[in-house]
Amino acid sequence: MSNSEVGRLGEDLACRYLERNRYSVIARNYLIKRVGELDIVVKDKSGILVFVEVKTMSPGELKPEDQYSFAKRTKMTRACEVFLAKYSELVSDRAGWRMDLVAVELPDPEVSEKPRIRHYQNV
Repeated sequence: MSNSEVGRLGEDLACRYLERNRYSVIARNYLIKRVGELDIVVKDKSGILVFVEVKTMSPGELKPEDQYSFAKRTKMTRACEVFLAKYSELVSDRAGWRMDLVAVELPDPEVSEKPRIRHYQNV
């Protein structure tokens, strides 16, 4: 599987996970020119706008969350700010917004196991 296919599969699995946990998907792969991309934008059950970074890896020594760096967090924060400037009506003053990380570990194809998904809030 190519890197883009792995990433797309991870985002699909993350979306299904979030929807099962009562998040409403607002946008996927939202591209902001010269800033970056927001993988998934959702609202949680309490109305908080959540920007979700998805990191996906095939089985190996590293975990997906190991790939979430300070530089990535900084770039994501900037993308969130640009998104919020354009769509401020999506954020209620009471609920606010946050950034989350969903780490997806794909199963070993030789072992019949399910993907492992870990959700970190307020990264």
